[in-house]
Amino acid sequence: MAKYSKEFKYSIMMKMMSPLNQAVSEIARETGLSEATLHQWRKQARTKGMAVPSGRCLSS
Repeated sequence: MAKYSKEFKYSIMMKMMSPLNQAVSEIARETGLSEATLHQWRKQARTKGMAVPSGRCLSS
């Protein structure tokens, strides 16, 4: 299992947030990380109180 720095993970989380709002699938293609890894990082960030998007569309 690869280890990534906190700084690297943070930079990835920032891509998921405004104003970039990049999709997990797009970041996975860009970085070579698996979507599962990115979803896990997002979940971990959320549990630590970081306001990362859920990836769900909330429009009607």
